[in-house]
Amino acid sequence: MRVNIWILAGSCLGFLLALVYVLAGEVMIGLGLAAATLTGLSWHLRPLDYRGIAGGQVRSTARVTTVKITGLFLAFVIVLVLLFESAFETWSHYRMGAVAIFALCGLEAMLALELERQTDTLINQRRGAQGEEIVRQELDVLRDEGWLVLHNYEKPYGGNVDHIAIGPHGAFAIETKAGRYRAANASQAIGSAMAVRERAGIGWVTAVVCVPNQDIPVQKGAAWLVGRSDLTAWLRAARLHRGRPIDIDDARVHLLSADIAA
Repeated sequence: MRVNIWILAGSCLGFLLALVYVLAGEVMIGLGLAAATLTGLSWHLRPLDYRGIAGGQVRSTARVTTVKITGLFLAFVIVLVLLFESAFETWSHYRMGAVAIFALCGLEAMLALELERQTDTLINQRRGAQGEEIVRQELDVLRDEGWLVLHNYEKPYGGNVDHIAIGPHGAFAIETKAGRYRAANASQAIGSAMAVRERAGIGWVTAVVCVPNQDIPVQKGAAWLVGRSDLTAWLRAARLHRGRPIDIDDARVHLLSADIAA
């Protein structure tokens, strides 16, 4: 994870101030400040770019999400403790106390919803990373057959291609998805194929969306939808290339030199 140096410095000051409050006996204020600082920091964290490692970017993003969840959970617990305290201290007997209780209830509801959303995001990210690792294992077998196989390849204008597979009969940009196929997945895969074609200097790159459960490979517009278990066999058998013959060594030079320059 990476973060701007000024954001990091401000966060360190926030944690230091929180520690001062705790040591001064104001534990709830200190914990609240720590939770606010951690949550604010997490929203400025950026995942590291693990080029060439399947699922690396997704795993790094999942770590950022984990930090967000930690801060949100700490804030949730603190607000819950304050609500219990409001009951024992009879805040509701006072006008401002009643207002504070309503505000805390609203904040608690918002924190609960955001916790649920971030938790679902983390689960999907971990599934995505696992899916990319499974596909990596499948594709790396093709290297022994002379194929060029790359993972987590950076696009020229941002984002990444999950997998690139280039063999004697075709070049493929593969996007791995952990869940069901969606129309947006095909658009993403097509964008990846265009990026690979531009950098590799290959006349045609086929866009592929790889999902866990797909019985028969089917074409979705300009992209193909293929199941994980059928992927390598389908790639070997596919004869979808157009234009001049593929020079795998030339494509390797173009792709790797462009990746290093980036």
